[in-house]
This record gives sequence, structure tokens and C-alpha cells, in this order.
Amino acid sequence: MQPVNWQGLIWRLVRASVVAGVVAVLNVFLVWLFAHFVGPRVSFTLAFLLALATHFLLSKFWTFTNYSPQFAVQVPRYLVAAVVSYLLQLGVFHACLVVLTKNVVLASIIAMPGGMAVSFTLLQLWVFSSSRGHGSSSGLGKHTRQTSAITNSIPDLSG
Repeated sequence: MQPVNWQGLIWRLVRASVVAGVVAVLNVFLVWLFAHFVGPRVSFTLAFLLALATHFLLSKFWTFTNYSPQFAVQVPRYLVAAVVSYLLQLGVFHACLVVLTKNVVLASIIAMPGGMAVSFTLLQLWVFSSSRGHGSSSGLGKHTRQTSAITNSIPDLSG
């Protein structure tokens, strides 16, 4: 087992938080935009799907700096992680409504941190894990980019 790189983990958490904020703003904007052209349920669904795709791509390439071409493995895993996070948040949300408050916004806010923590952990350890050779920020991806940069900077002297 490798020791934890705390500095790398903290920066991934910061990037994940930025991604979550960007995707939340994008989602709200898209719901508003699509609502001008289609009904509310369709606008919500389209916005959600585009926000989910954006979250996947930003998480893969920016938060976890994972440049593996293994989309066929990562997309289904990502969707499982999203469902697990949703179900956990839904459970906490419902429990808050029953036990703590009738305020749906407050219940939603209380439910978010647990879902975000589970989601981040699943993305880090399972979806974009470097231990399976998929190349994340803690392994192959960063090394491959550095090696490519060095290789590309060497002049071709073959004639």
C-alpha cells in the first residue's frame, strides 16, 4: 500500500469542489435556458444530462488528471458512483425531512456533503484509479505527459 500524498489529495479535493460549483451553475443556467424552448421536465432532464457529462469530463481530465482512453470502463463506473451518491443523498434528505426540518433547501444542503464525500472517494479509488493502470494524477497519466514533453523537446537529428 502506497503512503497517502496529502498535498495531491488536498488539491484534488479543491479541484473537485471547483468542478462541483461550475457544474451546479451550468445546470441552473441550462435549466433556465432550455425552459425558454421546451417544458420544465424536459429542460431539467436535458440540463441534468449535460451537467453530468460535463462533471464526468472535468473530473476525469482536470480533477484526477486521468488521460486513459478507457471510457468504456470509466463511464459505467462513473454512473454507478453517481447513483450511489444520489441514493445516499436522497436517504439523508428524507431523514432530515422526517426528523430535523420541513425545509427542503436545508434538508438538501445537509444531504450534500455525505454524497459528495462518497462520490469523490469512488471517483478517486475506483472510477479513475491509477492502481488499474488507467493513469491518474498519482501515477501513469502525469508521468506519461512529462515523458511526452521531454521526448517532444528533443530535436530530430536523423537528417
